Amino acid sequence: MDFSLGYIKSSERVLIRHFSNHKEQDESKTIDIINLEEESLQGLLFDPELKESQEFLESLKSYHKFYPIVESTNFDVNYDSFEISTKEEVLDSFHQMWSQWLLRNNIGLLDELFTVIEHLKKLLPNDRATFFEELWFTLKSNLGTSFLKIIYNDVQNSGEKSKNHLIQMKVEGNRTPETRDGGEFEKALMEKYKSHFSAKLELIEYDSTKGELLATASINKSPVIIMAKTYQLTKVQKSILTCLLEGLNYQL
Repeated sequence: MDFSLGYIKSSERVLIRHFSNHKEQDESKTIDIINLEEESLQGLLFDPELKESQEFLESLKSYHKFYPIVESTNFDVNYDSFEISTKEEVLDSFHQMWSQWLLRNNIGLLDELFTVIEHLKKLLPNDRATFFEELWFTLKSNLGTSFLKIIYNDVQNSGEKSKNHLIQMKVEGNRTPETRDGGEFEKALMEKYKSHFSAKLELIEYDSTKGELLATASINKSPVIIMAKTYQLTKVQKSILTCLLEGLNYQL
């Protein structure tokens, strides 16, 4: 599966490298650090000298929720070696930093699980779009996705004299979510998996080679489909997300 990493050599510039299974699709570019938020990365390395600057470290805090940020010496990497590395040469370091980051996210969600559930439950009746966008962020940071899509049902009113009718919505993205109306594809998926929706997370498909998964669930008896590209799927991740969904469905 493809992934992208960044390396901060100075407080102004970042080298971005995209690593692919097909070498002809590998890409490298250097950007201004102010444009870093536009990049969809799976990790960020920085030179050890930069950690002496508290201002620099503070500037990176907002990115921690999107991907791991690690001092390059932790993985015996420097700017010169990163610049010419192949995917095979950085793969072990990537998996290590990604796994550690995901584990911290999983533990963090466990510690705050009841708080997160109560917050989301308050959103659901009044602001369905915001609920699913925040659920999207929670799933992204705990599955470690490079792409995530949630499909759900909503009710649309076409006018004062028209009856409400059911439509599909999709919230999807690489780094941040975008909510839009679904189409025939989303409608067909809802129909295809109509017998698989329950209060528990059901993993329908998972291809570990491609890192692609499809899962179903039901939240307050409303069907939800989750489609993602992810680099790993552990029993811990599945258990935590199962607890999250069961909590959202629990009624006093």
